[in-house]
Amino acid sequence: MNFVRFHFFVAMALTLVCGNVGAALAAGEDYTTWQYSRKITMNTTSTGANVATDQTNFPVAVRLAGATFPAGAKTDGTDIRFAMSDGTHLSYQIEQWDNTNSLAAVWVKANVLGNNSTQYIVMYWGNPGAADSSSGAAVFDTANGFVGVWHLGETGNTDPQGYKDATLNANDGTGFQLTGADAPAVIGNGQTFAGTATPNGTGNQGLGCYIKVSDGVINVASGSISIWAQITTLPVTPANADVFGSWNTNNARYYFGCDATGQLRGGYGPNKQFVTASYKLTPGMYYHLVMAWSGNPTKATMYVNDTLRGTSAAQAVAAPSDINIGSFGAGYSDPWIGPLDECRVENVQRSADWLKLCYESQKPGSAWLGLQATSTLLTPAQSRSNSFGLQAVSSMRSAGTTIRYSLPEVAKVNLAVYNLRGGLVRTLVNAETNCAGSHAILWSGRDDFNRTVANGSYICTITTSGLAKSSAIAVTR
Repeated sequence: MNFVRFHFFVAMALTLVCGNVGAALAAGEDYTTWQYSRKITMNTTSTGANVATDQTNFPVAVRLAGATFPAGAKTDGTDIRFAMSDGTHLSYQIEQWDNTNSLAAVWVKANVLGNNSTQYIVMYWGNPGAADSSSGAAVFDTANGFVGVWHLGETGNTDPQGYKDATLNANDGTGFQLTGADAPAVIGNGQTFAGTATPNGTGNQGLGCYIKVSDGVINVASGSISIWAQITTLPVTPANADVFGSWNTNNARYYFGCDATGQLRGGYGPNKQFVTASYKLTPGMYYHLVMAWSGNPTKATMYVNDTLRGTSAAQAVAAPSDINIGSFGAGYSDPWIGPLDECRVENVQRSADWLKLCYESQKPGSAWLGLQATSTLLTPAQSRSNSFGLQAVSSMRSAGTTIRYSLPEVAKVNLAVYNLRGGLVRTLVNAETNCAGSHAILWSGRDDFNRTVANGSYICTITTSGLAKSSAIAVTR
């Protein structure tokens, strides 16, 4: 048998079959197999977001458009990845990917340092063999206080659970009287609510559109509700327009919006305790609105953009039975008139700096993120070569060893184990067609005649059309 030339190479690879992979599996990826990369700096100094304290597990909104859109990525964006400066994988969720118009909105979970202008994360793309690892549940982790996150980017619909919750809780919402195409909003697309400004016979605004979400979402002990809102038409006195409402027959209520003058208003509890907020909303402008509370009896606070605008008196509260986006209550009144985007319910009261960073990182035209206009490039040949990897545990004792390999494309694979003289010991894969991506196979430590191999050094070699790599294995029992 001809002597085999061995080129030793160890590459990180995932254990998976053809198809989608989760964000947890993506943590083992080797980003040298991606063709392009770009730094994204995060400035929290006074020239950026102006946030003094560190924020952990923070969902960073990354907008990509025009020159910053990753040309060369897969058309659906499934090969995009994000990592820390040391290569550690960061969970992300693609909210919007419009390859035709070069637009994307992606949420990336990262630890953000306060008062820092040099920190950065890295975006990677350009790997045809990469599978999708976008995961809203990983970014908006329930362990980090997220109860429900609705991006509201769906086309207007009344399908049961047609408005998806990004968290693992799957608190999906059902639309009522919502139709028509989605529209560009603050982050990606949002939902337009077409209420009516005319009061009905009871003095409340006529019923409009809303999204009903499953019961039991509000946490009485502490929590917050946030949303991006634009009022296009003010209601007529004495009616109101609410972006959010939650109530039950015992009047355990949480709601906020504005009155006929644009005056911000909010209320909670059985006596509809009002949060006094000295701020008026201007039609046609987007605002980031937050209502937060802690303790029972509780005091509620209201923020507009990044500024505290009102605080209530303390009052005992009970859990409401439902929540509604775009209206005070299901089948009730005071619907919103205008687009809404990025509604969140959380079971923790966020700090002022967290809320400020939410506003600064999400608002249109924010200068706190810096995206490189140019990217690091590997040639297609380099990318193909780097996407071809082999990893074998260097020492095998008794139970066998898992050999992992990755392919840049669909290919016929030969994978075998040889002794140091070049003699064939065991054929593991014999001219089998494998899909692009990562694979794994167990070698039990036996040869082709099912005999246990002797202790010593062996070479595992993989070959496909035009590519070959090898890795050493030491058998020690």
